Amino acid sequence: MRIAFLYDMPYPWHKGGIEQMMTNEAKELAKENEVHFFTMRLPGMESDFTASRIRYHAGPETTDEKTYRNGRRTVSEAFLYSLSCLGLFRYDFDAVVTDIFPVLHLPIVRLYCALNGRRLILKASEVWDEKYWRSYLGAFLGMLAYHYFNFCILSGRAGYVANTHETARKLEALGIPASRIEVFAPVIDNDLVKKALAKYGRGKREKRVIFSGRLIKEKSIEKWIDAFFQAYRHDSSLRGLIIGEGPEAEPMKNLVGNLGLGGKIEFRNFYSDKMDLYREILKSAVMLQMSEREGLSIITLESLALNTPVILPKYTPIPEDVKRMCVVEHEADIPKSILEIIYGRSRKQYIRKKDRLRFFSTASVKEFYKKLLDR
Repeated sequence: MRIAFLYDMPYPWHKGGIEQMMTNEAKELAKENEVHFFTMRLPGMESDFTASRIRYHAGPETTDEKTYRNGRRTVSEAFLYSLSCLGLFRYDFDAVVTDIFPVLHLPIVRLYCALNGRRLILKASEVWDEKYWRSYLGAFLGMLAYHYFNFCILSGRAGYVANTHETARKLEALGIPASRIEVFAPVIDNDLVKKALAKYGRGKREKRVIFSGRLIKEKSIEKWIDAFFQAYRHDSSLRGLIIGEGPEAEPMKNLVGNLGLGGKIEFRNFYSDKMDLYREILKSAVMLQMSEREGLSIITLESLALNTPVILPKYTPIPEDVKRMCVVEHEADIPKSILEIIYGRSRKQYIRKKDRLRFFSTASVKEFYKKLLDR
């Protein structure tokens, strides 16, 4: 089959959960199918090239700075990406797979599939309600975006793939029949996890709290630093590691300095090799995520797969499918939980292992898409 994947920010040129999931699935399908990927062109990318058997079509040039303003996606870059999706019409694909975001491109994708009688698969990692759209774009633009979003999601015929049962329920609430929604999110590579555990898993855990993700306001890094600081006041041997890049990097480094935590909390850029990230997770006692906006949270699942407990705040938007495997506390109680896990006899008591299995291994991608596309 000839399959087109569409998402504006490509992995690994841009690190993110949706990007990683889309690329993993495209790679697996490319082993037996002709797979194309339409995306924006980040530094280091050519306009057209092949990698991991995937043919990439990189549209307008962009950077993280252009795509994100004040930690949020810019409408202008989403519009440019949408126009670049007209490149679909140069090819004859059997199916098109795209995430529902950045939304503006969906009418073009739907038109292509309608005119050519092709299958359309819409992947949903997040479903925003009107309240969130208003908080993201302001009252007027947020209202318009919400109604546009609903129109794009509901118009025409498509198959839907939700990353969790919670996301599936939100799609149903919009009016999409449950029979057209599949829940599927095999984001963890079994082989890579086993390799990391064999290579780094026997070392002694440090008394260290770790975070990895984009350094944007929604990740609430200042709350992460505060929780660490409160725990550090009880144990000055505690250390922190923040892995990521983004507009909040410098403000958060300044905050660490102002609290006298220089040398106690270390900042590092994203790793180009996933094994390096896994090594640091395995060296840490606990992963702490304080994000106020999150989809599936692949980094949480990766930590759990590596037997590293994850602490989340009660307000977390992370889906229940994932949250129930973690330690979930009121914000004020998180410092106490950090110390409890670090000094606990066993990390295993803080992880529900059996629930991890359905997020494991991209090996099931081919079977899932065969069933989906053969309908």
